[in-house]
Amino acid sequence: MKKALWAVSVSLVFGFGSVDEFPLAAQGAEPLLDERFCADSNGDGKVNISDPVAVLSSLFSNGPEPYCIRDGVNIGAQLAELETSLAAANEANAALTTDLAAANDANAALTATNGTLSADLAAANDANAGLTTNLAAANDANAGLTTDLAAANDANAALTTDLATANETNAALTATNATVSDDLAQALGFNASLTTDLAAANEANAGLITDLVAANDANAALTTDLAAANDANAALTATNSIVSDDLAQALGFNASLTTDLAAANEANAGLTTDLAATNDANATLSADLAAANDSNAGLTADLTAANDTNATLSADLAAANDTNAGLSANLAAANTDCERQMVSVNNANTVLTNSLA
Repeated sequence: MKKALWAVSVSLVFGFGSVDEFPLAAQGAEPLLDERFCADSNGDGKVNISDPVAVLSSLFSNGPEPYCIRDGVNIGAQLAELETSLAAANEANAALTTDLAAANDANAALTATNGTLSADLAAANDANAGLTTNLAAANDANAGLTTDLAAANDANAALTTDLATANETNAALTATNATVSDDLAQALGFNASLTTDLAAANEANAGLITDLVAANDANAALTTDLAAANDANAALTATNSIVSDDLAQALGFNASLTTDLAAANEANAGLTTDLAATNDANATLSADLAAANDSNAGLTADLTAANDTNATLSADLAAANDTNAGLSANLAAANTDCERQMVSVNNANTVLTNSLA
């Protein structure tokens, strides 16, 4: 026993000086697990130069025995406790390493998801810009069609006014034609009456020829009347010709006005068709504009949702990064504690090895 204490004292003095803890033995060594191993010989809770002095005093000066021999300290229990603590620390270190790897994987997944969402957001912004351009073009086209519609409406109003004027002129010419026709009918009736009178006079003349000698005076009178009647008939014929010419001119003017009226009606019909087509095109453009506005509103909502999702993912990423940083710090602390305990174990192993020697 005294040889063992002497070996411990020498190893404490010349081996490693002083230590603060009792670590486990190094791998492959066989430590002493009974009261023969006691580095804190004087029991003051520290391992320093005073411990080998206490051992030497016990060996050569009848000093008190080291407290581990006197009180029967169970070094094996302490070593088992330290081994259990080291195993728990290693398990915690492995768990932290696993958590750190999972956090890194989650961080990578969030980073990839963030990149995808950023690409989707950029595509949505590009689509929104294209729809905005199409909307502006549709608005410009709608404004042009509105201008054309206003011009067509003005032209239609002017043609409607011209049509009303032409109808009024046609009505006036129709009334004039009716008057001329009445005058012509009266002249023809008078001419017929004179013709009848002429026939009667001719018949009377024929009867009077037999009594020519007796009726020369009457015949002369009748001849004078006949001449006057012929003159009146010629005048009526000339008047009839003039009235016929006027009637022909009136009919021609009426036909021209009728033609102009038909052309105006056709032009009005064409403008009405163009107006309907323009209104249809305007309605279509209005529908396209409404659809574009709806699509733009939908894309804006999608963009807002994407931005919200991106913000949520960014917050999740930040939280994951914080968690990762905490796990990294815990892992570093566990590694530091494990390294410290391993140093203590190596030192204790060295002490045990030296004591066995």
